[in-house]
Amino acid sequence: MLILAMAVAITQASPGAIEPPRPGTITVDLSGEDPVWEDRGEAADDDPFVRATRDALGYANFLVLPPGIHSRYIASVEVSQQERGSVAADGVEAKPAGNIGNWGGGVRITLPSKKTNLRALIITRLDIKVRLRSDGQLVWSGSALTAQVEGTGAGSIAALGVKLANAVVSQFPLTVEVPISVP
Repeated sequence: MLILAMAVAITQASPGAIEPPRPGTITVDLSGEDPVWEDRGEAADDDPFVRATRDALGYANFLVLPPGIHSRYIASVEVSQQERGSVAADGVEAKPAGNIGNWGGGVRITLPSKKTNLRALIITRLDIKVRLRSDGQLVWSGSALTAQVEGTGAGSIAALGVKLANAVVSQFPLTVEVPISVP
């Protein structure tokens, strides 16, 4: 009897409650300026964070439409970056190489130098908000952040976009109130 009462209580949603979005058609737009991509002179559609968000939403069973097409939902992407100090990072060293030609051969051997450089530690945050196109009502939001060393492969804008967008959308349909920390 108690189980039946609980089942009835769960199925009766309060009239003001917002249901999380069910996957449907969605377009992805850049909200404001992307501080990482603003110097590129490219269209907002080519922004790596927008592309990564489109891909992540596609994996979450949304049908991602090109910008300007009428869809059920609009996802807005906002990117922010802050520099938070410096860290010691290993220097770039040439790899050993060798070659052989018609007139002889050559070998290059690089000895480890143990050099370190001070590089900036960059905190990048990605916020995604999904709204109904019909009335602009917010139906889902999520955010993630990561700290990466400037000038490394993990800190490239393409890697950041994929890493952060996948982390945010992986939480769908749950809404997490605080940003997800991504290594």
